Amino acid sequence: MRTIEIRYGDFRVVLDADALDTLPRANIKKLLKLASRDYRNESELRKLRSILEENASAAASAHAKAKEEFTAGWKYVNTKSRTKDAVETMQENNRLQNAVKRTKAALNKTKALLQIFNEMEINQNGSSYNQ
Repeated sequence: MRTIEIRYGDFRVVLDADALDTLPRANIKKLLKLASRDYRNESELRKLRSILEENASAAASAHAKAKEEFTAGWKYVNTKSRTKDAVETMQENNRLQNAVKRTKAALNKTKALLQIFNEMEINQNGSSYNQ
């Protein structure tokens, strides 16, 4: 488990970096804004940036793999047919389609988190960790 520790005065929070995508974006924005105000968080923010970039590349490769599997494995079937083969083919098609949707959502979430982080850096003119 990769953790990030954010400190601001007496406030301290330890985040599981792999589970950041489960937090609402507004909360992540608030935590990053808070973290950027304290110089003690510089190394943690650098660590978070590398983790977010790593997660984004992993999500992109997972999505590409799911798309390849979808194009290679999807088969046309008459949806009104209820033969055993047709039902199995429809189940496989649904599995492939859901995998693409799930990986696309994960990719969008990681890209959004990285964009939030980048916007936070841009808005922090003169912050010591972006120099």
